[in-house]
Amino acid sequence: MIRLHFASTPSHRLAGLKQSLGPVRDARLKFVFPDGHGLGAMVGNSRPLRLRNAFRWWWSFWIVFFLSGLVFNPHSGVPAALDAAKIYRIAAVSCVAFSICILALAGCRITSALRCLCAGPLGWLVLYTSIGFMSVFWSVQPLWTAYKMMEYMIGLVLVATTMSNTGKLENYEALFDLVWLLYAGLLLTVWAGVIAWPDAAVKQLKGGSEATIPFRLAGVLPVVHPNGVGAIAATLAIVALARYFSRGGQLRYAVYCGLCLATLFLSQSRSAWFSFSCGLFVVAYAARRIRLMMFLGLAVCFGLLLSSTPWQYFLRGQDISQVIELSGRIKMWGLALSFITRRPLFGYGAMTGTRFLLAPLAPFGEDFAYSGADNVFIEVLLGVGGAGLVPLVASVLAVWSTLASELKYNKGKNVGGVANYALEGLGVLAVNMGLSLFTAGVFIWHPPVVWLLIVGYASLLRWRSKAYACFARA
Repeated sequence: MIRLHFASTPSHRLAGLKQSLGPVRDARLKFVFPDGHGLGAMVGNSRPLRLRNAFRWWWSFWIVFFLSGLVFNPHSGVPAALDAAKIYRIAAVSCVAFSICILALAGCRITSALRCLCAGPLGWLVLYTSIGFMSVFWSVQPLWTAYKMMEYMIGLVLVATTMSNTGKLENYEALFDLVWLLYAGLLLTVWAGVIAWPDAAVKQLKGGSEATIPFRLAGVLPVVHPNGVGAIAATLAIVALARYFSRGGQLRYAVYCGLCLATLFLSQSRSAWFSFSCGLFVVAYAARRIRLMMFLGLAVCFGLLLSSTPWQYFLRGQDISQVIELSGRIKMWGLALSFITRRPLFGYGAMTGTRFLLAPLAPFGEDFAYSGADNVFIEVLLGVGGAGLVPLVASVLAVWSTLASELKYNKGKNVGGVANYALEGLGVLAVNMGLSLFTAGVFIWHPPVVWLLIVGYASLLRWRSKAYACFARA
């Protein structure tokens, strides 16, 4: 047995000895060999165990918040009496709200959370939500508006609570892995549905005989529209690509990206392909992969010029007039604009425009599920008008500016984590901005998990930069 006598050891030697014994004190690095590799090192560095070791109590709120947005039965989009699916969603959101209230009553950094809610991108979103709450007084469906704004505010409070209890930026960065893991699991349920319920998961296209692929991939349990499948696949593909660029070209991220692109290909979502292209351009430019960007651009141009197969794939058996009309979206947006011009400043009540104004006109037919105006900006203008659109756009611009500034500051430096997550956050934000032109879900519809995740990270970066600025002035 080796005995260490610390009492007679000088303090500077004691500090050096403790530093040298660091790997021994780390419970995750047992059985470490002299070269630094071994069973303990491999187990300690594995991603599942790193996620488990990094787990924080507030992660459970994010998991429940994510699960509250899952749909287990197809609906018509027309409000009806409460059923099991609606009760499940209300219960999940209420669980998150109740837990946050308990923490507030227990005094769990409530002052810090309130400060987070009143500044930066999160402050702009609080202003947008406040305008939504005020719109209850002139809403065409006051109870619906109040409930949807309550859902959104719970998400903002969740972000503020997470920020105030994070402690370190690295703890919040681990939340990225959790969220991407949840969405990867959702994609796995889509593929599980292909095996278990192939007739429901593989949706045949109308006029599929003229399409390159006569079907589209959809989720069955939970229900995920083919466009939703494509949006998730595009987001995860950009995450994998950003990590491939920023983490030394690890092969596993190239494999993840390939699997996501295969899912995106089978979903045949044109909006998701457009959004993926936006994210690819931003990530390649920010990572200074200009040659790759030029090569892909030329390859796409030559492919479209030399072959008709890509055109047939994107047409999906439709004629060119349907594609130009964006599958009927142009018609619905025209109807929406006719309502917007009547109340341009304050709208008709948050989240009510499509369901209670456009749905009765049935621009897509009686059996279509009308959940949003298929455009974030039109949906916001219908709900809360220009007064609500301004803070929402300001929040998006603030997040973009913060992440871009972080990448610009660390340009050419081997800084590791912060720049890596800022790169994937900027890429995913570009995907969401592309999707926002064709769906209302990414920024305002429940639950905007990815958007709130990036907002929280940008807000933390902003607080950190302010703290560094104060320290430099001192």
